[in-house]
Amino acid sequence: MDLDKLVHMKKLLLFIPPFLLAVAACGTKSYTYEVFYSIDGTGSVEITGKDPAAGTTWTETQQLPVKRRAFIANGLGQTWVSVKPVEGSGDLTCVLQVEKEPEVRQTGNPARCEFTITEDTDN
Repeated sequence: MDLDKLVHMKKLLLFIPPFLLAVAACGTKSYTYEVFYSIDGTGSVEITGKDPAAGTTWTETQQLPVKRRAFIANGLGQTWVSVKPVEGSGDLTCVLQVEKEPEVRQTGNPARCEFTITEDTDN
């Protein structure tokens, strides 16, 4: 085999693994989702949210209104945002949106917006 053909084959072999990785990556689905939420009302509230992957929750106290905040959901399952008053009264409205999915809206005192992330959830 002449030297030029051998060099060409080595270059080709170096190219194939990255190419296969790139093609394989195109077919994989990400299970990380941005979850956006807004809360309308008056006063201060305690907001609790849930990441479906670990089943963990987080809680924070905020003055209303809260506009288009986000957190990351790292897997499939139910995610939610719950809001209850710390001071103030009246109805609260929560709006929850997972990636490109339609918004979920709930009004009450307290209020809770839920969404179940499935294989079909668009991200």
